[in-house]
Parts: sequence; C-alpha cells; structure tokens
Amino acid sequence: LINDPEVIFLDEPTSGLDPIVSRQVKDLILDLKKKGKTVFMSSHLLADIEDVCDRVGIMHLGVLRATGSLREMIRIPDKTQITVSGLAEGKRLEVAQAVEAAGATVDAITEPHSTLEDLFLRVIGKRKEEN
Repeated sequence: LINDPEVIFLDEPTSGLDPIVSRQVKDLILDLKKKGKTVFMSSHLLADIEDVCDRVGIMHLGVLRATGSLREMIRIPDKTQITVSGLAEGKRLEVAQAVEAAGATVDAITEPHSTLEDLFLRVIGKRKEEN
C-alpha cells in the first residue's frame, strides 16, 4: 500500500485474526474502496465478503459458478419484508392484516436476503440438510 496502487489483491486478509483486528482490516479495505481503489479479495470467510464487497464471484473446483452484485445475488426475490417500529410483541401476527391498526409505522418494505454462505451452498448444489 506504500506505493498507493490502484488495484490491490488480498488473499484471506482476515484469516486467523481476532474480531477486533478483523474489523480493522475490513475498515481498511472499505477506506481503500472510498478512495476509488479496486480491491480483489479472496476468502472462505463469507461474512467478511458480505461486509466489504459490492460484487462477488463464487468459484468451486476451479470454475467460476456465479458472479454479480452481492445485493442482487443474495436477495430472495419471491419474498417481501416489512420493517416496523413500535409494534408490541403480541401484535406481530396482526401485521399482515393491518399494520396501522396495530399501532405501528411501516419503516421499510424490502426484499429479505439470504446470506452469502447460503448462496454459495445453493450455487454448488449443496444444502445445509445434506451436512
């Protein structure tokens, strides 16, 4: 990084690090991104990829199996998520019928996402139940 490169390749940059130092490394990567640098990162720690990457590629057995925007790849297209504030615990079942009648405000309606790990397992044809 001393030479201020435009493209940086990182292989398992957080492997073996404790959570605090791992977060510091991810923050460094995010800072590089903000400065307009292109960072290629390979990792088996898929949560770290989710934390810092905009685009991902999934390789399995030396073959690129999927690539694209992280947000698009892990979204669940046939579901809708409603986020509300102020909804009492006992009123959750009433949300589908009438959010306003339950005394809450709809903060957002978005598509929920799976995790990158779940996507990886789907892409390579394995399910958690198979483990």
